[in-house]
Amino acid sequence: MKPLSLIFIFELISISTNIKELREKRRLEEIRYREEQEKRWQLKQLQEKELEKLKQLETEALDWQKSSIIMNYLNELEKQLPTYSNNPEQLKQILEWIDWAKGKAEWLNPLIAKRDPILGKRYS
Repeated sequence: MKPLSLIFIFELISISTNIKELREKRRLEEIRYREEQEKRWQLKQLQEKELEKLKQLETEALDWQKSSIIMNYLNELEKQLPTYSNNPEQLKQILEWIDWAKGKAEWLNPLIAKRDPILGKRYS
């Protein structure tokens, strides 16, 4: 009867060892899984920051383009000013409007970033 109890004890030890190995394997897999999750989360955060920077770049580029178009328009309008020389009041109104429009274009332009008295500062 002793040999059977020894076999039983060895089997229990073997089973116990297998259980410990499985638990250790599961623990290591859990650690690996958490590390992968952390890496994915960090990558996602990095991607979100990068996309936000790209969005800001696109906004600035479009604002610069709009400002350039406005300034070109105003320059062309200024070339037409001599046609208003016989109407000083209308000329004064146009010059005031051009001055106002240039201020808005300079406010819109991220390379100039002029502070507007009403709208404040668009770019730092």
